[in-house]
Amino acid sequence: MNIEIRQFAVVCLCLLVGGAWSSGPDYGSNAKIRCDGTSFYKQTKITYPSQRNDCSYTFKAHSWFVCQLRVDFDLSLAGPSMRNGQSYYECNDDYLEIGGRRYCGNDKQQHVYLPFNRTAGQKEVVLRVVLADRSANRGLDAAIYQIKVTQLECSLGSPLRSLPLVANVVNSIKPRTFFNDGFWIAPVGCLQYFPETEGVIESFNYNDGTGIYPGNRDYAICFRRNAATQRLQLSVDHFQLPPNAERQFDDVCRSQILTEGTVDDYLSIPGAEISGTGIRASLFCGTISTGTVINAKSFGPIVLGFHSDNRNVEGMLRNGFRLRYKLL
Repeated sequence: MNIEIRQFAVVCLCLLVGGAWSSGPDYGSNAKIRCDGTSFYKQTKITYPSQRNDCSYTFKAHSWFVCQLRVDFDLSLAGPSMRNGQSYYECNDDYLEIGGRRYCGNDKQQHVYLPFNRTAGQKEVVLRVVLADRSANRGLDAAIYQIKVTQLECSLGSPLRSLPLVANVVNSIKPRTFFNDGFWIAPVGCLQYFPETEGVIESFNYNDGTGIYPGNRDYAICFRRNAATQRLQLSVDHFQLPPNAERQFDDVCRSQILTEGTVDDYLSIPGAEISGTGIRASLFCGTISTGTVINAKSFGPIVLGFHSDNRNVEGMLRNGFRLRYKLL
Protein backbone atom coordinates (compact mmCIF):
# COMPACT_ATOMS: atom_id res chain seq x y z
CA MET A 1 0.00 0.00 0.00
CA ASN A 2 1.41 3.40 -0.94
CA ILE A 3 1.38 6.18 1.63
CA GLU A 4 1.07 9.60 0.01
CA ILE A 5 1.55 12.88 1.88
CA ARG A 6 1.33 16.18 0.06
CA GLN A 7 2.40 18.75 2.62
CA PHE A 8 5.72 20.56 3.00
CA ALA A 9 7.51 18.43 5.58
CA VAL A 10 10.33 15.98 6.26
CA VAL A 11 10.17 12.20 6.47
CA CYS A 12 12.08 10.05 8.97
CA LEU A 13 13.30 6.53 8.18
CA CYS A 14 16.04 5.77 10.89
CA LEU A 15 17.07 3.53 13.70
CA LEU A 16 19.26 6.33 15.02
CA VAL A 17 16.85 7.75 17.58
CA GLY A 18 17.24 11.46 18.11
CA GLY A 19 20.13 11.70 15.65
CA ALA A 20 21.00 15.27 14.65
CA TRP A 21 22.02 16.18 11.12
CA SER A 22 25.10 18.37 10.79
CA SER A 23 25.57 18.07 7.03
CA GLY A 24 23.57 19.16 4.03
CA PRO A 25 20.56 21.48 3.82
CA ASP A 26 18.05 21.41 6.66
CA TYR A 27 14.51 22.77 6.43
CA GLY A 28 13.65 21.86 10.00
CA SER A 29 10.47 19.81 9.65
CA ASN A 30 9.84 16.14 10.43
CA ALA A 31 7.45 13.38 9.34
CA LYS A 32 7.53 9.66 8.57
CA ILE A 33 7.26 7.43 5.52
CA ARG A 34 6.61 3.70 5.47
CA CYS A 35 8.23 0.93 3.45
CA ASP A 36 7.13 1.21 -0.20
CA GLY A 37 5.64 4.63 0.53
CA THR A 38 5.63 7.80 -1.56
CA SER A 39 6.76 11.29 -0.58
CA PHE A 40 6.08 14.66 -2.20
CA TYR A 41 8.09 16.48 0.47
CA LYS A 42 10.71 19.12 -0.10
CA GLN A 43 12.85 17.17 2.36
CA THR A 44 12.45 13.65 3.63
CA LYS A 45 14.15 11.73 6.41
CA ILE A 46 14.10 7.95 6.27
CA THR A 47 14.67 5.81 9.35
CA TYR A 48 14.77 2.10 10.13
CA PRO A 49 13.26 -0.24 11.36
CA SER A 50 10.79 -1.78 8.95
CA GLN A 51 9.12 -5.16 9.12
CA ARG A 52 10.58 -5.98 5.71
CA ASN A 53 14.14 -6.45 4.45
CA ASP A 54 13.52 -4.96 1.01
CA CYS A 55 11.88 -1.53 0.89
CA SER A 56 11.49 0.99 -1.90
CA TYR A 57 10.85 4.69 -1.28
CA THR A 58 9.43 6.79 -4.09
CA PHE A 59 10.04 10.53 -4.27
CA LYS A 60 7.76 12.52 -6.54
CA ALA A 61 8.73 16.02 -7.64
CA HIS A 62 7.90 18.62 -5.00
CA SER A 63 7.45 21.25 -7.73
CA TRP A 64 8.14 21.91 -11.42
CA PHE A 65 11.40 23.57 -10.43
CA VAL A 66 13.00 20.42 -8.96
CA CYS A 67 16.30 19.70 -10.72
CA GLN A 68 18.39 17.59 -8.31
CA LEU A 69 18.09 15.17 -5.44
CA ARG A 70 20.65 15.30 -2.63
CA VAL A 71 20.80 12.24 -0.38
CA ASP A 72 22.66 12.56 2.94
CA PHE A 73 23.16 9.35 4.89
CA ASP A 74 24.70 7.60 7.88
CA LEU A 75 25.02 3.83 7.47
CA SER A 76 26.00 0.95 9.69
CA LEU A 77 25.43 -2.03 7.39
CA ALA A 78 27.28 -5.13 6.25
CA GLY A 79 30.31 -4.08 4.20
CA PRO A 80 31.31 -4.93 0.61
CA SER A 81 32.24 -8.52 -0.20
CA MET A 82 33.09 -10.74 -3.16
CA ARG A 83 30.91 -13.71 -4.04
CA ASN A 84 29.43 -15.68 -6.93
CA GLY A 85 32.46 -15.17 -9.14
CA GLN A 86 32.70 -11.40 -8.57
CA SER A 87 36.13 -9.95 -9.34
CA TYR A 88 35.79 -6.88 -7.09
CA TYR A 89 34.20 -5.86 -3.80
CA GLU A 90 30.52 -4.97 -4.04
CA CYS A 91 27.57 -4.42 -1.68
CA ASN A 92 25.87 -7.82 -1.57
CA ASP A 93 24.28 -8.35 1.86
CA ASP A 94 22.95 -4.93 2.88
CA TYR A 95 22.80 -1.85 0.71
CA LEU A 96 21.21 1.50 -0.02
CA GLU A 97 20.62 1.78 -3.76
CA ILE A 98 20.54 5.26 -5.31
CA GLY A 99 20.49 5.80 -9.05
CA GLY A 100 21.72 2.26 -9.76
CA ARG A 101 24.68 2.54 -7.33
CA ARG A 102 24.90 0.60 -4.09
CA TYR A 103 26.26 1.96 -0.80
CA CYS A 104 26.98 -0.17 2.26
CA GLY A 105 29.29 -0.64 5.23
CA ASN A 106 29.91 2.18 7.68
CA ASP A 107 29.52 5.77 6.53
CA LYS A 108 29.13 8.96 8.55
CA GLN A 109 27.75 12.17 7.05
CA GLN A 110 28.13 10.98 3.48
CA HIS A 111 26.05 12.30 0.60
CA VAL A 112 25.43 11.86 -3.12
CA TYR A 113 23.59 13.83 -5.81
CA LEU A 114 21.19 12.53 -8.42
CA PRO A 115 19.65 14.39 -11.41
CA PHE A 116 15.90 14.91 -10.98
CA ASN A 117 14.71 17.07 -13.85
CA ARG A 118 10.97 17.59 -13.57
CA THR A 119 10.75 19.82 -16.65
CA ALA A 120 12.32 17.06 -18.74
CA GLY A 121 9.47 14.75 -17.75
CA GLN A 122 11.12 12.96 -14.82
CA LYS A 123 8.35 12.70 -12.27
CA GLU A 124 9.87 10.47 -9.59
CA VAL A 125 13.02 8.86 -8.21
CA VAL A 126 13.09 5.58 -6.29
CA LEU A 127 15.54 4.69 -3.50
CA ARG A 128 15.83 1.14 -2.24
CA VAL A 129 17.10 -0.33 1.03
CA VAL A 130 17.90 -4.06 1.09
CA LEU A 131 18.96 -5.89 4.27
CA ALA A 132 20.14 -9.48 4.65
CA ASP A 133 18.04 -11.80 6.79
CA ARG A 134 19.77 -11.72 10.20
CA SER A 135 18.21 -15.04 11.23
CA ALA A 136 20.04 -16.73 8.34
CA ASN A 137 23.19 -14.57 8.71
CA ARG A 138 23.84 -14.52 12.44
CA GLY A 139 27.34 -13.19 11.96
CA LEU A 140 26.02 -9.83 10.75
CA ASP A 141 25.53 -6.98 13.19
CA ALA A 142 22.19 -5.20 13.42
CA ALA A 143 21.59 -2.82 10.53
CA ILE A 144 21.31 0.89 11.32
CA TYR A 145 20.73 3.70 8.87
CA GLN A 146 19.59 7.31 8.68
CA ILE A 147 18.83 8.95 5.35
CA LYS A 148 17.84 12.50 4.47
CA VAL A 149 16.55 13.25 0.97
CA THR A 150 16.27 16.84 -0.25
CA GLN A 151 14.65 17.95 -3.50
CA LEU A 152 16.67 20.91 -4.78
CA GLU A 153 14.96 23.49 -6.98
CA CYS A 154 16.59 25.51 -9.77
CA SER A 155 15.40 28.87 -11.00
CA LEU A 156 14.29 29.56 -14.57
CA GLY A 157 17.12 29.38 -17.10
CA SER A 158 19.32 27.09 -15.00
CA PRO A 159 21.79 25.06 -17.12
CA LEU A 160 20.68 21.97 -15.18
CA ARG A 161 17.39 22.05 -17.04
CA SER A 162 17.20 20.20 -20.32
CA LEU A 163 13.97 22.00 -21.22
CA PRO A 164 12.67 25.50 -20.40
CA LEU A 165 9.49 25.94 -18.43
CA VAL A 166 6.63 26.83 -20.73
CA ALA A 167 4.28 29.70 -19.94
CA ASN A 168 1.33 27.63 -18.76
CA VAL A 169 3.56 25.76 -16.33
CA VAL A 170 5.10 28.95 -14.94
CA ASN A 171 1.63 30.37 -14.36
CA SER A 172 0.58 27.27 -12.43
CA ILE A 173 3.54 27.14 -10.03
CA LYS A 174 2.44 26.36 -6.50
CA PRO A 175 3.16 29.10 -3.94
CA ARG A 176 5.18 26.66 -1.78
CA THR A 177 8.01 26.77 -4.33
CA PHE A 178 11.02 28.85 -3.30
CA PHE A 179 14.64 29.27 -4.27
CA ASN A 180 16.84 29.03 -1.20
CA ASP A 181 18.65 26.04 -2.70
CA GLY A 182 21.26 27.80 -4.85
CA PHE A 183 24.10 27.24 -2.38
CA TRP A 184 23.54 23.47 -2.52
CA ILE A 185 23.01 23.01 -6.27
CA ALA A 186 25.84 20.84 -7.65
CA PRO A 187 27.42 21.25 -11.10
CA VAL A 188 26.33 18.71 -13.71
CA GLY A 189 28.09 15.36 -13.36
CA CYS A 190 29.10 15.62 -9.68
CA LEU A 191 28.26 12.67 -7.46
CA GLN A 192 29.42 14.65 -4.42
CA TYR A 193 29.47 18.42 -3.93
CA PHE A 194 31.01 20.44 -1.11
CA PRO A 195 29.88 24.09 -1.15
CA GLU A 196 31.40 24.99 2.24
CA THR A 197 34.88 26.58 2.26
CA GLU A 198 36.26 23.78 4.45
CA GLY A 199 35.27 20.31 5.49
CA VAL A 200 36.10 16.60 5.26
CA ILE A 201 36.04 14.17 2.32
CA GLU A 202 35.93 10.42 2.89
CA SER A 203 35.79 7.45 0.55
CA PHE A 204 32.68 5.30 0.90
CA ASN A 205 32.77 2.74 3.73
CA TYR A 206 35.82 4.49 5.17
CA ASN A 207 34.89 3.30 8.68
CA ASP A 208 37.73 5.15 10.46
CA GLY A 209 40.30 3.66 8.08
CA THR A 210 39.30 0.03 8.57
CA GLY A 211 36.74 -0.38 5.76
CA ILE A 212 37.03 -1.48 2.15
CA TYR A 213 35.66 0.80 -0.55
CA PRO A 214 33.55 -0.79 -3.32
CA GLY A 215 35.21 -1.60 -6.64
CA ASN A 216 34.24 -0.63 -10.18
CA ARG A 217 33.41 2.98 -9.30
CA ASP A 218 34.07 6.26 -11.09
CA TYR A 219 32.76 9.50 -9.68
CA ALA A 220 33.46 13.21 -9.39
CA ILE A 221 33.91 15.14 -6.13
CA CYS A 222 33.22 18.84 -6.72
CA PHE A 223 33.72 22.06 -4.77
CA ARG A 224 32.10 25.50 -4.87
CA ARG A 225 34.48 28.09 -6.23
CA ASN A 226 33.94 31.79 -5.66
CA ALA A 227 35.67 34.83 -7.14
CA ALA A 228 38.37 34.86 -4.43
CA THR A 229 39.26 31.15 -4.58
CA GLN A 230 42.86 30.53 -5.65
CA ARG A 231 43.51 26.92 -4.70
CA LEU A 232 42.27 23.79 -2.96
CA GLN A 233 44.31 22.58 0.00
CA LEU A 234 44.03 18.95 1.12
CA SER A 235 45.44 17.70 4.43
CA VAL A 236 45.76 13.92 4.68
CA ASP A 237 44.31 12.18 7.74
CA HIS A 238 44.44 8.78 6.04
CA PHE A 239 45.18 7.60 2.48
CA GLN A 240 45.55 3.94 1.53
CA LEU A 241 44.93 2.75 -2.04
CA PRO A 242 46.76 0.01 -3.95
CA PRO A 243 49.63 -0.67 -4.45
CA ASN A 244 50.96 -1.49 -0.99
CA ALA A 245 53.76 1.03 -1.24
CA GLU A 246 54.63 4.54 -0.13
CA ARG A 247 52.98 7.37 -2.06
CA GLN A 248 52.77 6.70 -5.79
CA PHE A 249 51.78 8.91 -8.69
CA ASP A 250 50.50 9.13 -12.26
CA ASP A 251 51.77 6.20 -14.41
CA VAL A 252 52.10 3.92 -11.36
CA CYS A 253 48.48 4.61 -10.40
CA ARG A 254 47.18 4.14 -13.95
CA SER A 255 49.54 2.15 -16.14
CA GLN A 256 49.69 3.07 -19.80
CA ILE A 257 49.28 -0.61 -20.71
CA LEU A 258 46.69 -2.71 -18.88
CA THR A 259 48.62 -5.50 -17.16
CA GLU A 260 47.28 -8.65 -15.53
CA GLY A 261 47.73 -8.70 -11.77
CA THR A 262 47.76 -4.92 -11.34
CA VAL A 263 45.20 -2.63 -9.73
CA ASP A 264 44.50 0.85 -11.08
CA ASP A 265 42.74 2.59 -8.20
CA TYR A 266 43.51 6.29 -7.78
CA LEU A 267 42.36 9.73 -6.71
CA SER A 268 42.71 12.36 -9.43
CA ILE A 269 43.79 15.81 -8.15
CA PRO A 270 44.49 18.00 -11.20
CA GLY A 271 47.30 20.55 -10.89
CA ALA A 272 48.46 19.18 -7.52
CA GLU A 273 51.75 19.65 -5.68
CA ILE A 274 52.80 18.06 -2.37
CA SER A 275 53.79 20.86 -0.05
CA GLY A 276 57.49 21.01 0.84
CA THR A 277 58.57 18.33 -1.63
CA GLY A 278 58.36 19.88 -5.08
CA ILE A 279 56.50 16.75 -6.24
CA ARG A 280 53.83 17.50 -8.84
CA ALA A 281 51.29 14.95 -9.93
CA SER A 282 47.66 14.49 -10.97
CA LEU A 283 46.95 10.87 -9.95
CA PHE A 284 47.61 9.65 -6.41
CA CYS A 285 47.67 6.10 -5.02
CA GLY A 286 49.58 3.94 -2.52
CA THR A 287 50.04 5.10 1.07
CA ILE A 288 50.33 8.82 1.82
CA SER A 289 51.47 9.80 5.30
CA THR A 290 49.15 11.49 7.76
CA GLY A 291 49.78 15.24 7.83
CA THR A 292 50.82 15.47 4.17
CA VAL A 293 49.51 18.69 2.60
CA ILE A 294 48.55 18.80 -1.08
CA ASN A 295 47.81 22.09 -2.86
CA ALA A 296 45.95 22.11 -6.16
CA LYS A 297 45.35 24.99 -8.53
CA SER A 298 42.62 24.91 -11.13
CA PHE A 299 41.83 27.21 -14.03
CA GLY A 300 38.12 26.53 -13.75
CA PRO A 301 35.85 24.19 -11.77
CA ILE A 302 37.53 22.41 -8.86
CA VAL A 303 36.89 18.69 -9.28
CA LEU A 304 38.55 15.55 -7.90
CA GLY A 305 37.93 12.16 -9.50
CA PHE A 306 37.95 8.76 -7.82
CA HIS A 307 38.42 5.51 -9.73
CA SER A 308 38.35 1.94 -8.43
CA ASP A 309 38.72 -0.82 -11.00
CA ASN A 310 36.99 -4.17 -11.39
CA ARG A 311 40.02 -6.28 -10.48
CA ASN A 312 40.97 -7.44 -7.01
CA VAL A 313 44.49 -8.59 -6.16
CA GLU A 314 44.70 -10.56 -2.92
CA GLY A 315 46.51 -8.70 -0.18
CA MET A 316 46.12 -5.22 -1.66
CA LEU A 317 44.97 -2.68 0.94
CA ARG A 318 41.82 -0.75 -0.03
CA ASN A 319 41.01 1.22 3.11
CA GLY A 320 40.37 4.46 1.21
CA PHE A 321 40.97 8.04 2.28
CA ARG A 322 40.01 10.81 4.66
CA LEU A 323 41.05 14.33 3.63
CA ARG A 324 40.41 17.69 5.24
CA TYR A 325 39.96 20.39 2.62
CA LYS A 326 40.10 24.17 2.52
CA LEU A 327 39.34 26.51 -0.33
CA LEU A 328 41.87 29.33 -0.15
